[in-house]
Amino acid sequence: MVYKDYFGAGYSHDEIMAFNGNKDMKLTVIGNPYLADNKELSDIIGQAMSGNNPGLPIRFSDTPTDAPNSPLRTVVLFNPAQDALGQTLCGNALPSPSENDSPDIAMLTLCKNTSEFSTVWLKIPNGAKPGDEEFAFAFATATRTLFKLRPDPRSGAGATCLFGSC
Repeated sequence: MVYKDYFGAGYSHDEIMAFNGNKDMKLTVIGNPYLADNKELSDIIGQAMSGNNPGLPIRFSDTPTDAPNSPLRTVVLFNPAQDALGQTLCGNALPSPSENDSPDIAMLTLCKNTSEFSTVWLKIPNGAKPGDEEFAFAFATATRTLFKLRPDPRSGAGATCLFGSC
């Protein structure tokens, strides 16, 4: 379940489609609270996210082939600190997962170069594991929110909304 989202002032669905619609987008996964190896986890998440964005389908991969120079990329951080910021994930120094918080939380951030376009916080269902239907559905749902056609105008540019309450 997505429980928090943020859209930066520069968020533009049209720009996302121009760079990555019907193409690959770089996916970076940080942290791994599961038994899967890192490459396998990245592939499972990429498959769950691929084609679930509004607009032209995007394929998520740690090795994009047909849009390697796109300024856009998606970063997934498992077990983020409660005060983690998407902007930090877009910078050059990637944070480490928190050791004190829940491993069933993931933060997904869409970056344009070193700027945050959008971020969603995902609560992975209890017992869901990479490769199962619940895990895939959770990341598909988060992808639809991360790539909204139009963020809620009541939230204002750069505002943070609790899911469903802005």
